[in-house]
Parts: sequence; structure tokens; C-alpha cells
Amino acid sequence: MSKKLIYGAIFLLSASIALQSGCEGRREASSSTAALEEQYRVEAIEVTEIMVEPEINSFGSISFRRKTDISPAVEGVIGRIFVEEGDSISSGQILAVIENIQLEIRRRQSVSELTSARAALRLAEMQQEEGRLQLEARTISLQKMELNLEQKARELVEQEQTVANKEQLLAVDGISQEELRSLKLRLRALKTEQLNLEKDLAISRIGLRDKDILRAGHLV
Repeated sequence: MSKKLIYGAIFLLSASIALQSGCEGRREASSSTAALEEQYRVEAIEVTEIMVEPEINSFGSISFRRKTDISPAVEGVIGRIFVEEGDSISSGQILAVIENIQLEIRRRQSVSELTSARAALRLAEMQQEEGRLQLEARTISLQKMELNLEQKARELVEQEQTVANKEQLLAVDGISQEELRSLKLRLRALKTEQLNLEKDLAISRIGLRDKDILRAGHLV
């Protein structure tokens, strides 16, 4: 066999191998691309909101692990329920509201009595304040009457001294009988005014005397 035929055969064999390798590579690349597309395929669906009922429609029986009987202290009609069967609850939690017409009537009566008591308290406080003001006014009036009585006592002492002096003058004919008589009348009028002031002061002190305060249960 000539060298040209040998080189031609080798060339054809090499070309055949390269062609076969290229075809197999293209088939492997195509297969890998298809697998990748299959792996990352995205499907879009529409999301909707539905109401899920907390119940199961089926046949069978349900038993409990622990049972607690709850009974109200009073009778009545259940108006509202705040829990459902199977809910977890804690101590002190409100489970339901019981309506009782008799208790409701008593509650309304209690509220009415409380409102009346508050109104009476406000009235008593107003009366107490008014009484305090009246007491303050009476105290000031008593002080004023005591001052008038002291002034009247000084006028009486002065008038008595004047009458005594005038009587000495009358003994030496220094004044007339009519003038001395007028001074004595003025002296008697002052004594009468002083007596009236003392009476008025005694009347105004009624209720404010020590014995009156003690009788009312207060400390002097």
C-alpha cells in the first residue's frame, strides 16, 4: 500500500471521529439545555381569598382529654359568647355574658341611688359652705357688737364722772338744776343702751357658746 493511501485513510478516520464527537457534543448540550429549562419552568396561577370554616364534616366520635364543668353563680340567658369549643383560655378570662333582668333592674336602681346620693352630697357640701360663711358673718357681727359695748361702757364711765363733777358744781351754785337733770337723763339713757347691747350680744351668742358647742358634740 502506498503512503498516499495510508495518509488518506488516517485523514478520513480522524474526520469521522471528529464529526461523531461533534454530533455527540451537540446532542449532550441540547439535552442539558432542555433539562435546565424543565427545572426552571415557571407557572403563574391566580390567588383568591376564601373563608375556611373551622369544622370538619365527617363521621366518627370525639372525646376529650380533660373535662371542666362551668356553671354560673346566677341564672340568666347567655347574651354573648367570647370563645369557641377547643379554644385555650386562661384564669380570669371572660367566657360569656349572662343577662338577668332582675339583676339589671337592681343595677339600675343602684345606679339611681348612687346618683341621688352624689346629688345629696353636693347639696350638703353647698349647705356646709353656706353655713361656714354664715358662721363667719356671725363671728364678725359679734366682734362688732363687743366693740360697741366697750365703747358704750367708756361713754357711761365718762358720763358718770361728768354727773359727779356737775353735782359738786351744783353744791356751790355752779350749774342749774335743769342742766344737772339733763346730764342724769343722758346717763340713764347710756345705761339703757348698754343693757340693750348686752342683751343683743347674749342673743347673738346663742349656738356659739361653749356649752352649745359641747352639746353639739364638738370640741371648743
